[in-house]
Amino acid sequence: MSYRSLNILILLSLMSISTFAQTAARWPANSQVRVYLTSGHFSESEKIAIKSALSLWNPPEGITFALAGETSSVETCDGCVTVLRGRTTQPNHLGEIRMAASNHQLLFAVITLDPQAKSGLLLQTVFAHELGHSLGLDDCLKCNSIMGVFPRVKVLGGLWGVSSDFTTRHTKPSVRDLALLNALYP
Repeated sequence: MSYRSLNILILLSLMSISTFAQTAARWPANSQVRVYLTSGHFSESEKIAIKSALSLWNPPEGITFALAGETSSVETCDGCVTVLRGRTTQPNHLGEIRMAASNHQLLFAVITLDPQAKSGLLLQTVFAHELGHSLGLDDCLKCNSIMGVFPRVKVLGGLWGVSSDFTTRHTKPSVRDLALLNALYP
């Protein structure tokens, strides 16, 4: 991709910030967002995958994500994210986020990760995708990025999986994602 094409892509992305992103609550500038895992729900390898997902986002405005430890209940403190294991409200999603906000400022969030998202890369990707929502990014149906939608497909034995190309298409933020973040957090 040429430099000119990349600039045009970024400009078009900035011009098409979704209504969701324009109106979504955002973390206040210079927030240190503390991420808590529910006690006993995550193996050591899953904790490593979640910690790796935190490092994928480098949002502007001094916002940082840090793994703060384990908790036995949902943390409702300002700047807290609680990560749970459980079924999502939409059966075809591997993760979901619920956010509490006041005056367009995000206070705290709860991320639910489906127990079937076990492998390191899949868990990391699903968690990072949900964190992107906490930053104000919406799903991107045709993007090759972490905010792209990776549909589940049914596989043998009744188990759910994801499309086989998710590992190459959805494992990190794209130029579009980063441009939108810079527009949302000027």
